[in-house]
Amino acid sequence: MSNEMVKELNSIYDNVEKRLAALNGNADKEYTFWVYDVWGNAEDGYTVNDRQNTKVTITLSDSDSDEDILNLLEENNLINRENTETTFSIDGISDDETIEINIGDDEKPFGQLVKEDDDYTTDIGTFLSEDVLEIKREQYMSGRDGWTTSFYTLVLGTGGPHTEFTTNGLICVYWGGDKLESTTHNDDAISAIEQIEEYLNETSNN
Repeated sequence: MSNEMVKELNSIYDNVEKRLAALNGNADKEYTFWVYDVWGNAEDGYTVNDRQNTKVTITLSDSDSDEDILNLLEENNLINRENTETTFSIDGISDDETIEINIGDDEKPFGQLVKEDDDYTTDIGTFLSEDVLEIKREQYMSGRDGWTTSFYTLVLGTGGPHTEFTTNGLICVYWGGDKLESTTHNDDAISAIEQIEEYLNETSNN
């Protein structure tokens, strides 16, 4: 398998894991950084004249603090804090959609992080009806209890890469003759899978 195919399969796998984590309400969010062209001065005030997309994306979680965000910006070479006299801060008007970055003691606007419009549904019923193409149930015969469900397989994509996951935590990506099969260790994804299994068990018994 080529390095490019390995990267592609891993990217698809990560996307499936992210979709599942979103069902648990704690998916990481991706933001693109825009840098400002600013007019004015500290005495008269600043005006943002224009902004430019750096096309650099960073991933944030709900637990990230202001300092965590600034550290990620620095790690991605979007800000430089080598000069300890140069301070950066998160503007108080920031929200979940945009995070404003200021520079200096006079809080000159520097840039903003804009959340990408890729939120996934957190409703399991909607996910199953809109995102899942096929659901397969693996069963075995128990002499005492009759047919018992081992696990479900849910297909998310076919035609190009074939993607699916099972309710025992396995995420699978198949493309041509190449494949990636791995058990997720993402706590949010695992929790979502457990909720999906419970939901399917309840609906199949009705």
